[in-house]
Amino acid sequence: MYQHIRLWPSVAPVIRGVIGGRSELIHSVKNYGQSHISQTKEPWNIVCSAQQTHAQTSAFSTLPQNFHTQFTNSLSLQSKLYHSPILNSCNNLQDFIQNENEHAHSVMLSLPAYNNSTVRAANICDVLPPLDTSTSPPPLPHIDWSSVLPEGIAGSFIALSKQCKDRPMDLNSASHNNLNSALVSCVPSLSDATLKDVLAALTLWPPMPYIKDSNFHVLWEALDSECVKRVHKWDLQHAFVIADLWFILKLSRAGTYTKAMLPIVGHHFRSMESHQLVQYLFYMNLSRDKPSISFSLLEQNLSRVINQLSLEELGVVAMGLFKVQAFVKTPELTDALFDYLLSSDLRGASSITIGSIFKILRRTYQAMRVDKVMKLLEHVRPVLSQFSIQAQLQIALLGNDVLVFHPQVINEIALNFVNNSNKLRLKDIERIVFALALYNYIPPQKKDILDLFAEEIRRPERRQEINQYPKSFLSCVSYMACMGFFPNDLISTALQPDFITCVSSNSDNYLDIGREIMELDYTVEIDSPANYKGHRLDRSFRDNLLKTYNSRWRLPAEALAIKDPQPPVTHNERFIVDVHDKLGLLLGGDDRVITSFILPHVSIPDIVLCLNASGEPVPLPESFVSLPRLAIKRPLQRCPLTGQQLKFISVIAGGRNSYVRGTFRVRGQLQSKMRHLQKLGYHVCLVPFMGYHKRAVKYKLALLDELLVQQGALDVGGERVTSALATLDAVKASGQLAR
Repeated sequence: MYQHIRLWPSVAPVIRGVIGGRSELIHSVKNYGQSHISQTKEPWNIVCSAQQTHAQTSAFSTLPQNFHTQFTNSLSLQSKLYHSPILNSCNNLQDFIQNENEHAHSVMLSLPAYNNSTVRAANICDVLPPLDTSTSPPPLPHIDWSSVLPEGIAGSFIALSKQCKDRPMDLNSASHNNLNSALVSCVPSLSDATLKDVLAALTLWPPMPYIKDSNFHVLWEALDSECVKRVHKWDLQHAFVIADLWFILKLSRAGTYTKAMLPIVGHHFRSMESHQLVQYLFYMNLSRDKPSISFSLLEQNLSRVINQLSLEELGVVAMGLFKVQAFVKTPELTDALFDYLLSSDLRGASSITIGSIFKILRRTYQAMRVDKVMKLLEHVRPVLSQFSIQAQLQIALLGNDVLVFHPQVINEIALNFVNNSNKLRLKDIERIVFALALYNYIPPQKKDILDLFAEEIRRPERRQEINQYPKSFLSCVSYMACMGFFPNDLISTALQPDFITCVSSNSDNYLDIGREIMELDYTVEIDSPANYKGHRLDRSFRDNLLKTYNSRWRLPAEALAIKDPQPPVTHNERFIVDVHDKLGLLLGGDDRVITSFILPHVSIPDIVLCLNASGEPVPLPESFVSLPRLAIKRPLQRCPLTGQQLKFISVIAGGRNSYVRGTFRVRGQLQSKMRHLQKLGYHVCLVPFMGYHKRAVKYKLALLDELLVQQGALDVGGERVTSALATLDAVKASGQLAR
C-alpha cells in the first residue's frame, strides 16, 4: 500500500526537529538550560586567564574521600554556564544524527527487498483510502460523533488529514477537538488496517511545536498504546511498517512501540532474511535502548547473511549495533566484517556508512587481528579523500586499542584536519590530537600542527562550543601537554576552578575527570613551561585527588603476593617484577633496586637503582627509600652519609602497551613519562618486552646488562652476569627459589 512513494523533501527533517520539536534527536542532546549567568559573562575566560597568577584557595580546598560522588553533588550549588539553544555549524549534533537516520532509511528505500515493509512519506496522502460517505461524515466542526461507528470516525479523520497537503492545519485547533476526542476513544475498536491508516494520516499534519501538545499528544499516545497491545500478533512485515510510520513521525524514541516491538520480533532471528535483519537493526538504532534479546544469536545470523548485504546495508547494521553499545563479540562476525571490507570496493561508499562500520570495528576484539587492521587501513588509504571529516576520524581511530599505527593514513587525515580546522567540531580536534599523542607522531609537513589547533580553539567562535563541551577542551589541552606542547593560556583555563566546576557538571559519563585534571597540573609543575603564570590547582585539592587515585594503584610485587588478586595480575606487572628481580641479581643485592611510584600521579611504577661516582651500584639511601608514597621522588645529588656524588637510574619496563604495535616507537604517554623523569634528574633506561619475554634467566641477565650499558647506565666490562648466575645457583642450592 505504501510502496513507490518518495521521500519527504530534504528540508523536512530540519523542520521536524527545529520547529516541530518532535525529533527523537532532541533526546540525544544534553539540555544545559539558561542560568542566571549572562550571555556575555562566563565563569572562565581563555583570554583573561592566560597569565593570571593562580589562586591559593578555591572552592575545592578540601575534598571528601568519596571524591566523585560528593564532588559532583556539590556542583548543584554552582551556576551553570549559559547555553544557546542554537548550535553552530561545526557541532550541530542534532542535524548530524538526523542525517545518519535519514541516510539509513534512504538506503532501505532504495532497495526492492524493503518495498513491502518500509514507508515512503511524500505520497502517503495518495495511497490512503478515500472518504466513504456512507459510513463517514465529512470532517466538519460541530458534528455529533457519538452516533458514528469507529471505522467511520477514522475515515473522517483520514479525509481531514489529507486536506493538510493543500491547506496546512493545526491539529490542536479547538475546531478539531471533538473529532480528535472521538477518534482517541475508539482507537481500541479499529481494525489493524485502519489503525495503520490513521497512524499514516497523522504524518500528514504539520509538525507540532511540542510532542506533548494537547490533541496531538493525546492521539499519538492512544495509537502508541494500541500498537503495543497488538504487536505480538502481527507478522514481521506489518510490525515493521508500523515502526516505519513512527519513524516518519519522529516518535520512535518518545513512544513505546518501537522499544516494545524489538524483543518480540527478536525471537525470530533464525527465520529472518538478510533485509529483515538490517531493518530490525535500523529500529534498534532509533530506539537507542538495548533490547532484551540474544545478541550472540543476532551476531550468528548476521554472520550468516553478511555476504548478501550491500556495503550501505552493512552501514545500517553497524549503526544499529553502535547506537545501543552492542559491540561485536563473536569471532565469526568480527572476521566477517574485516573480510567483507577487505574484499569490497570502497569507492563510492558514503561517509556515513564508512564512519559507522569503522566505529563498530574499533570496538571489536582486535588483538588477534592486528594484520587485518593494518591491511584495512592500507585498503582504505587510496580513497580517504572522498570521505567526510567525521568518517576520516573513525578511520584514524581504528587501531587505537591495539596501537596499530599506519603513518600514511594518520598523516593524510591530520593534514586534512588542519586544512579544514574551521569546519571541525571541538570533539574532532580533541580526537585527532589524541591519536597524535597516542602514536607520539607529528606530521613532518606540519610540525606546527598543535599550534594551529590551539589557535583554532582560541577563536571567539569556539567559546560557546567549549562552554557546551568543556570535557573535550580539557582533554585536548591535556593531550597537547602530554606531547610537550604547552599553550599557557589554554592550560590556565583548564585549571581554573570555575572551569573545573563546569567540566565536572557536564561530564556525567566520565567518572575519571579528576585524574585528568590532576595529571595536567603535575605536568605543569614538572615541565615548568616557559613564562607560565596561569592557574594551578589548589595544593590541598590536588593532594586529595592524588590520594583518591593513587590509593587504587598497586605495586606489582604486592599484587603477586596476594592469592587471587582483583583485578588479576597483568602481563606488565609480571614483567616489572621479573626485571626488578633480575636487576637485583645483576647489581649485587635487593637493596640496590626498588620499585616505586616516582611520579605519584602515574599509575605504573618504575624501577630505581643508584650508582656512585665510580659507576658502581650502591644501596639506595634510606632517605630516598622512605619518601612518602604520594611524594614526587626527586633523585638525591649526594649520599647523605658519605657526601659522595650519586647517579639515579630509572628503569622502565616497557610492556606490550608501551610501544606502537610492531615497532620500537614508544607511545605518547610513555614518552611524556620519560621526559618527566629526565626533568627530575633521572637517567632513564627502557627495557622493551620484545626479545625479553619467555627467555631463559641467563639470557635475560645478559640482555639487561647490555641494555644498561648501551643506554649509559652501567660501565662496560665486569662480571655482573657471571656473578648473578652464581648467586642464583647458590640460592637454588639452599632451597630458596627466586621469584
